Amino acid sequence: MNGDPIDAATAHHWGLVNRVSASSETLHEESIAFLQRILQRGPIAVAHCLRLSAMAAQGNPEGYRQEIETFGSLFQQPESKEGITAFLQKRKASFRGA
Repeated sequence: MNGDPIDAATAHHWGLVNRVSASSETLHEESIAFLQRILQRGPIAVAHCLRLSAMAAQGNPEGYRQEIETFGSLFQQPESKEGITAFLQKRKASFRGA
């Protein structure tokens, strides 16, 4: 990247963003809808994702190791078992959190 500004459509085409909103009004609505989807996920996994994202943003060199360890450990959590069971039973998961 050479530091030149690019428009939203170009950023989307290059894969730098996964969605482009038509206006600030739709951006707000789409952001709330996206947040609602995240809040329906397993709260323990979401908390770990936030923690690991913060580590990456700070350039923490332990981030990759932590990500690998966390990914494996999450499969031992009850919410992981609930998510897999709900998927197999074709029902919505019921996450309880920590």
